[in-house]
Amino acid sequence: GRAEDLLMRMIANFDEGTTNIVPDAVSYTCVLDALAYSHSERAAERAQALVDTMFERHKRDANACLPDTICLTALINNWAKSGMNGSAQKAEDVLDLMEALYEEGYEDAMPNLISFNTAMNAWAKSGERNAGAKAEALFHRIRKINKSGKYGMKEPDQITYNSLVEAWSKTRSSAAAEKANQWLLKMDKSCRLGPKAYSYAAVIGAWSRCGRPGAVFKAEQVFDMMRAKYIAGNNFVRPNIDAYNNLIIAWANSGEDEAAENAERILRQMEAECEAGSVYVIPNALTYSSVINAWTRSLDPDAPDRAEAILSILEADYTGSRKLSVNPFSYLAVMNLWAKSNHPDKASKVVNIHDRMKRLHDQGIHQLKPSAQSYTTVINACAFSGFEANEEKKTSILKIATDAFKEIQLSKYASPTDVTYGTYIKACYNLSVSRNGELLRKLITEAFIKGKEDGLVSEFVLKQLKVAAPSDLYDELLGIPESSSSAESRVDYASGETTHYPWIPEEWSRNVEENVRRRPPNRR
Repeated sequence: GRAEDLLMRMIANFDEGTTNIVPDAVSYTCVLDALAYSHSERAAERAQALVDTMFERHKRDANACLPDTICLTALINNWAKSGMNGSAQKAEDVLDLMEALYEEGYEDAMPNLISFNTAMNAWAKSGERNAGAKAEALFHRIRKINKSGKYGMKEPDQITYNSLVEAWSKTRSSAAAEKANQWLLKMDKSCRLGPKAYSYAAVIGAWSRCGRPGAVFKAEQVFDMMRAKYIAGNNFVRPNIDAYNNLIIAWANSGEDEAAENAERILRQMEAECEAGSVYVIPNALTYSSVINAWTRSLDPDAPDRAEAILSILEADYTGSRKLSVNPFSYLAVMNLWAKSNHPDKASKVVNIHDRMKRLHDQGIHQLKPSAQSYTTVINACAFSGFEANEEKKTSILKIATDAFKEIQLSKYASPTDVTYGTYIKACYNLSVSRNGELLRKLITEAFIKGKEDGLVSEFVLKQLKVAAPSDLYDELLGIPESSSSAESRVDYASGETTHYPWIPEEWSRNVEENVRRRPPNRR
């Protein structure tokens, strides 16, 4: 950055003797602060290099400045904001250095509450598994130093508690959520200013992610406590969008009966507050996506309709004045929900949503580009439709599957996978009017040959081919020698027994992902 360049020029000019202006600790601190908020790549490493330069210059010249409390705290802040692996420990290492320098007699490096709070914030932002325990250890160090009277250390303040609550909240475990909850309650009793809305929201988030049975009711308790304090007159704990969203996510992840209904109930509550004039809880894309996610986990027969209704609201808000961010995951979630349903027209429902997604992509919403997963979901919905349908209906559904299969072959944005090929072969079989008809043989042959050309013949494809293809076509497509008996050369997937195919070239499966490829060993 420009500030960093200017500082280096000042140092160079002083060393060359062209000026007697020497950078002091304030000069370095200004650059360190600029780096911390620059969002530049490796800003923390550059900040560390500057501080190292200060120590090196002081070794050569005792008159050169050493980093002081403010300067070293700025370095801690750089590590806290870096997001690099191990950055929180590096922040704490700087704090330890400050204490060591003070003990050696350099009092200008004395750590203060801001230094400790910044190091705790580094752990809170780190996402490391031991972040909560590390932040709590620093909290107890502050308490101990405060009681001893050393450094003139102040008592833990609101920032201290908030960092501690956040650190425990981001550690994904039931025990960590319990810890975050406990520290929130202690903060409410011990800290003069008490917790703010984001601390409550963080604890609700901790319960939403912990995976403990009944955790959603803990999240509800925290939300109710927050709301009660706000109603009692504490405007600092007004339930915010994060608190509502985390509560919806808690219900979505809960596995409880009527979880989706409760998630949507919270959404309706937010909408009601907005209609009443509140600007603090306007539902955003995460709100709607989380409610959709809740419905995708529901066993309610109406779940696909309910999820699609929420998706339509999200779509309308995007194309309207609010411009909410839409994402392909919400579309895929609703498509999958329809595909897994027992609705007789689920193939039409899925392809309709897919068409909407493609249309919005063509209108400029680039994140909604169709994918192998979206095309395969359309084909899968067709494969499991029409079991009770008449010939005309089956033909119509097969056309949907075939159109999707052909479209992905030509798509600029997606390429078929082995699952696409296997699912299409399954759809052809399930929707065929005649199990040995010319149309079925033609479609299976074309799909399998194209799969071979693309190197996407996996075990899944072979399984579907065995079920779908008439015996003679199966042998022909696999190139099974006439001398091989049917019993010897086929794969009995129903019983789990496999027969090797040494004549099948490995290039047929060259593009299958490693975790699904079945490489046939040589027959002995």
